[in-house]
Amino acid sequence: MKLAEVAQKLGCRLEGSPEVEIRGVAGIERAEAGQITFLANRRYFPLLKTTRASAVLVEEGISLDREASLPALAALRSGNPYLAFAQAIELFYQPPRYSPGIHPTAIIAKSASIGEGAHVGPCCYVDEDVEIGRNAKLHSFVTIYRGAKIGDDFFAHAHAVVREFCRIGNRVILQNGVVIGGDGFETRIGRGTKLDDLVLIGHASQVGTNTMLCGQVGLAGSTKIGSNSILAGQVGTAGHLTVGDGTVITAQSGVPNDVPAHSLYSGYPAVENREWLKTMAALNRLPELQKRVRELETKVEQLEGR
Repeated sequence: MKLAEVAQKLGCRLEGSPEVEIRGVAGIERAEAGQITFLANRRYFPLLKTTRASAVLVEEGISLDREASLPALAALRSGNPYLAFAQAIELFYQPPRYSPGIHPTAIIAKSASIGEGAHVGPCCYVDEDVEIGRNAKLHSFVTIYRGAKIGDDFFAHAHAVVREFCRIGNRVILQNGVVIGGDGFETRIGRGTKLDDLVLIGHASQVGTNTMLCGQVGLAGSTKIGSNSILAGQVGTAGHLTVGDGTVITAQSGVPNDVPAHSLYSGYPAVENREWLKTMAALNRLPELQKRVRELETKVEQLEGR
């Protein structure tokens, strides 16, 4: 589609030729002509000079300096380039369509209820008294235990499992191998929340709405995570604590205590991000400081010996 149409669909302000043909999206290092890329991290600023993309999603106020030998780079100005890029992907990627129907190898209990428009793939199993809403997609080898109740537009990728009597709302996606409701895991996850690979949510935990738990996050039992929060990769929390709404905890942080709302925390034990950066800066100077202390001790000993 034309760049002007893309800008309109994404709600961005366009700087550049509206007639440029766009056929896809890509990261800034791999983008080619006819593709849109994005810039959300300042470490990639130098790549604006050399990227071969036709347009870049970028915040207001960032200048686009280019090498003279390369074509001009159009700007799609956005308050949140990362989000706009995710939306741009949806403009060009059409997911596979699954026709309604039940595969001959699937087993559906007589007392199970599955809404209209459902697709149940090979070797799926739906147990007694299960209720699944409209337009469900069970890819293959999906197991739904007895008494589970699931909303509309459900999508379970291969080998996902929903255990007995679990409740799942509308428009939920379970990635490959996900297990919902393992023994002791009486847990509530809010709508719009995204769970990455290898995330473990402990028993009796609660996760709010529109929160993101990135790869290898682990929550011990009875942890409460607020809404609109981000726990980056490999964050771990102790049990029986609360992380407030709108909080970001950076990668590999360990959280032993409550975290207030709208905070940015880092490190182990996790503290306010600015404090952690100061600590890391001091830690990098530790060898120099040790050397100075030894020199001062030597001078003190020499003065005392006079």
